Amino acid sequence: MQYQHLKNQVNPHFLFNTLTSLDGLILSDPPLASEFVQHLAKVYRYVLEHRENEVVSLDTEINFIQHYISILKIKHGNAFIIEINVSEQARKKGVAMVSLQMLIDNAIKHNVANTKAPLHISIKDADGYLIIKNNMQLRRQIEQSTGQGLKHLEQLYGFLTTIPALVTHDANSFEVKLPLL
Repeated sequence: MQYQHLKNQVNPHFLFNTLTSLDGLILSDPPLASEFVQHLAKVYRYVLEHRENEVVSLDTEINFIQHYISILKIKHGNAFIIEINVSEQARKKGVAMVSLQMLIDNAIKHNVANTKAPLHISIKDADGYLIIKNNMQLRRQIEQSTGQGLKHLEQLYGFLTTIPALVTHDANSFEVKLPLL
C-alpha cells in the first residue's frame, strides 16, 4: 500500500500534459509561462520534500494545492471553480499527502468542465472530516480509468485510522469525506 501511495504521488501523465501546456505558453505568453514554471516547481518541491511522509498537516497540503490549482487555472482558465473554506482548527490536523490533488484530478478526469459549465469543487471541514465535493457533469468516455484511485485512498485511510473515509454521490454531486488525522 505504501508503494502504491508513493507511486500515485507523481503522476507521469500529469507531468507530460503539464510540459505540453508549458510549451504552448512559452511562445504565446512568456510571463505566464514563467508563472506556470514557478507553480510547477513548488508542486514538485512539495512532493520531493514530503515523499517519506504518509501524513502531512492539512495546512501544508492546502498550501501545496494552491499551487496546483494555479497550474489548473493557467491551463484551463475559468473551467474550474475551486473553493477552499477550512477552519484554522482543521488546518492543524493531518491528511494523507497529495490526497487533495488526487481528488481534484479525479473530479477533472470524470467530469466535463468548460467556461459555460464550470466544474465546481469545494473543500471544507465539518465534524472531524475534510469534505471534498464536486458537481456531476460526467464525461461520456473516461481516459485510462482503472477505478482504483478512490479505492487506494480508502485503503490508505483504513491503514492510518479506524475512522473510515466516506464516498457518496447522487445525480448532482460527488462527495468524499476524509477523516482528519
